Amino acid sequence: MSKMIQSRYLEHSSPNIVYDWLEKNAPELRARPLFNEKSETELMLLNRQEEIIDLGLALFSKNQETRNILFDRGDGTLQKAVLTNKDCGHFPALENLLKEENTEYLDILLTNTEDRLFLVNLFKKENFFSKVKKTYWLSLIESTARNKILEYPYSDDDSEWEDDIGTTAYATRLYRSVYGLFDMLDVNDKNVELLAQLVEKLPTINGFHLINLDVPKMMSKWKSKKFIQHSDYLYFYEHKNDWDTTLDKRFTKIEAKCWVEWNYVTCRTNLADCFAGFAEELIFRDSEDIALRLAYYRNENFNWNEEKTKELLENWSKYRKKDGYLFIENFIKNFSIYWNKEIREFVGKGFVLDRTYYADEYQERLKELKDNNPEEFIDNSQIEKIESIESEFSTIRNDINSTTQENLNIKKLISNQRTTSFLILFLLVVLIFR
Repeated sequence: MSKMIQSRYLEHSSPNIVYDWLEKNAPELRARPLFNEKSETELMLLNRQEEIIDLGLALFSKNQETRNILFDRGDGTLQKAVLTNKDCGHFPALENLLKEENTEYLDILLTNTEDRLFLVNLFKKENFFSKVKKTYWLSLIESTARNKILEYPYSDDDSEWEDDIGTTAYATRLYRSVYGLFDMLDVNDKNVELLAQLVEKLPTINGFHLINLDVPKMMSKWKSKKFIQHSDYLYFYEHKNDWDTTLDKRFTKIEAKCWVEWNYVTCRTNLADCFAGFAEELIFRDSEDIALRLAYYRNENFNWNEEKTKELLENWSKYRKKDGYLFIENFIKNFSIYWNKEIREFVGKGFVLDRTYYADEYQERLKELKDNNPEEFIDNSQIEKIESIESEFSTIRNDINSTTQENLNIKKLISNQRTTSFLILFLLVVLIFR
């Protein structure tokens, strides 16, 4: 359908049909705008001033100018729809929202936007955010912890440039701005809770993303000042999901301080992930620092080959005793243990020795990987069997073809003999009647 016909169709369609069209074409609108700033079609839809059409444009239009118009002339519902649009980021009304500390509107924007440069400015406290009070700025960052863009910060948009390590530069900036908060913020229990929420959302990353950030220094900075017995922390971790913790005197005594400790360990383990593979693995494995040990268990950068996994399983009880459920929980996050059949068998034996619900979680992760990457889990022995069967079939097929060809030759010979006999008989008859 040509743009002219499409525009005429939308001009005379009911508001509901226009809304459905905008929703249906949202992915295309977001990837490659059909409407530029001077689009007569979009202006025509705006001029219709139909509430349902305006709502569709607010939610799905990629055009910032259109969203500005709708935000300025709309009521609260339409304004919130504009802020829900995943392409919404910097826009003129943002400065006023920040001055007014309009928490409701800003929370909607920050939990939905996929404008990563906008989020980078927030995390680095730049541009519009530079004059925001620190306490309010931290509350805005807290809103982003619910934004799914942190779970997958990369872009599928081919128009984005790539940096020197092959990933989109916008994603790299986002990573650096989040981890840069470890430098910017003061060490206290409230800030570490905020940072733990953020880094737990981000996928595990390679240290190259954090060039110019002193990760070991950050780990040292964010070490909990509270002394907690390691045995108490392990007890807390193994029982924190129990339904009757209120009846457990030991748990209730240590619960509060252990939740705080969990935030520090979470942050420091994610920091340790960033330079795993760039330091001797024994420094991680044999460290007295639990964050380094957990990074060792879960990080595929340590090349978890069959020999190393076998060593770990032979000492399973030692690691289990040392780090409890934390060892198992982090080990099953290590993707490298899933790709090799022998390693999977070793890990399976390990879970037979340790009957915990993490065994089920391991099986669930394995099933998900198999479903999403079936080609990676093909059994080579089965392939050899199939190839052997195919070879046998090929031999049989060749024998059949050979036999068929021989039969054809015999039939041809018989046919030739019959022809010769007929000719001789014909000649005899001719000679007799002459």
